[in-house]
Amino acid sequence: MKRTVAFIAAFAMLMTVCACVPSAPAVPPKQTLSLTAMDTVMTLVAYTGDEGFLPSLQEEITRCEGLFDAGDPASDVAKINAADGPVTVSDETAAVLSAAFEANRLTGGAFDCTIAPVVDLWGFDTGNYGVPGKAEVQNALLFTGGDAITLDGTVVTRAPYAAVTLGGIAKGALGDRLMALCEAAQVPAVLSLGGNIVLAGDNPHGGLWSVGVQSPTGSGIALSFSCEGGRSVVTSGGYERYFEYQGKTYHHILDPKTGFPAESDLQSVTVIGTDGAMCDALSTGLFVMGYEKAVAFAEEHDDFAYLFMTADTVYTRGVQNVELTEDGRTLITAE
Repeated sequence: MKRTVAFIAAFAMLMTVCACVPSAPAVPPKQTLSLTAMDTVMTLVAYTGDEGFLPSLQEEITRCEGLFDAGDPASDVAKINAADGPVTVSDETAAVLSAAFEANRLTGGAFDCTIAPVVDLWGFDTGNYGVPGKAEVQNALLFTGGDAITLDGTVVTRAPYAAVTLGGIAKGALGDRLMALCEAAQVPAVLSLGGNIVLAGDNPHGGLWSVGVQSPTGSGIALSFSCEGGRSVVTSGGYERYFEYQGKTYHHILDPKTGFPAESDLQSVTVIGTDGAMCDALSTGLFVMGYEKAVAFAEEHDDFAYLFMTADTVYTRGVQNVELTEDGRTLITAE
């Protein structure tokens, strides 16, 4: 079995400034820190003279990973999945679960954090990839959705054989926490958390931040756009994590209704907004829906901006200065 994994779906680039304005305030020193957490490479860039600021963000990343990592027996998620009865979790984990349930409701089940029993069959969380049989998948689906996982305040109860995964929302929630820390310290920052970008504060060089979205079919950038600070930019696509078996490619975004990789005509979905956790969940759910249903959903919900990329089209709303840098697609902007 051949396995291929690509972790980073998008990255942020500072807009260049061509002329210096004498009266402009000095740009704070640029600090950079790279690390691996939540199964992805993260790059933190902050503009501050405080050399301890980025290490403090790293500590927060480690702390949050300790809550949400199903592979860590001490995490809240692992405790939920191992419990034979009700288990009390942290306020943060309860808040993320509540957001996940809301995303499930909004997307009509296209995003589902209870799909963990099916994810386990495919091995996407462990790296032990395999293609399960239809009967196995159908059996695992019996333990998902509905009341598989219930939340009452901070008390979580799972039905027999049910389990939860926060892989489709945890980085968004982490981004919200890091954004809050940056804003409290008044530190401009670009935080790349794999397919999630956090743009904290104003671009210290002036103007908007510039963001590039990776090509779903190549190693370059498919498009770039401008974005104001205080936003999370989350991209999901089947090219992010996948494996090949007997000549067929299987990506990690599973359709909760079928238990198999979503057969979506979308190559990638980018969602932009102030609620990083919801942006994260929606980017997955909208990918599962496919182009037409994703557009219809967006028409009914105007609290986020987006870029939907198919093989021949980029459909956008609320996104500034979009520039296609890869041939073969047409840009369509919603009114």
